[in-house]
Amino acid sequence: MKDPYENILIGNFLYSLGLVIGRRFPDKPLPGVVNLLQQTPLDGPLGDVLLRYPGVVRLIEFKRASNNSDKESDKLDTLKLSLENEPALQQVSRAIHWYVESSKGPLDWRTRVCPYLDFAGGQSSPLDFQAFTQSLAETVGKAQAEEFPNALIQHYLDAVAAFSGKSGTSSSGLLVSVGQDGTLHYIALESIRELRQELQVHRQQADERSASIAQERALEHKPQEKGLSL
Repeated sequence: MKDPYENILIGNFLYSLGLVIGRRFPDKPLPGVVNLLQQTPLDGPLGDVLLRYPGVVRLIEFKRASNNSDKESDKLDTLKLSLENEPALQQVSRAIHWYVESSKGPLDWRTRVCPYLDFAGGQSSPLDFQAFTQSLAETVGKAQAEEFPNALIQHYLDAVAAFSGKSGTSSSGLLVSVGQDGTLHYIALESIRELRQELQVHRQQADERSASIAQERALEHKPQEKGLSL
């Protein structure tokens, strides 16, 4: 069986992640920045997918095992060299930067998911695609605080982008949130690399809009009081 192209895998991953989060946490609408960077100016410098939920950031690279390009290996060598004396950034990298590899099998396709730093062999045990998606959904739904300071995450992403000589490259994005009444809200972001956006502020704004809409609907359906007739 042929292994699916990266864009097919990415599309199914994003759909599955949203599905699991929605079913596991139906009463906890979460705003999120979900950006597919493939074939954008940030694809090479950063990766294929950049996710940001309250307290959680993930940068994910998808590759087929049959892809013979040396791009990722060269990028990994540079990253390891850059982080050699940066234990704090190594910790950030293994938490937020992931590598998903697909390969063909006799009857089915296989996946191998591990921290980007370890995809060529390292200290982490690989996950499969399903376990990674479910684990990420659980992390997003249960996050109570930031995994790492925003400044440290931004420093890591800037460092990764700098390896390609395109540290100034950026792209606009969208913040998506769902109000308590199920209403979708999209908020444009000037740059998806500017991760200091306060998602809590956007969540409050979305909740306020939802509450206002609910109040207006309640007033519309409120029975009109009739006066006494003489």
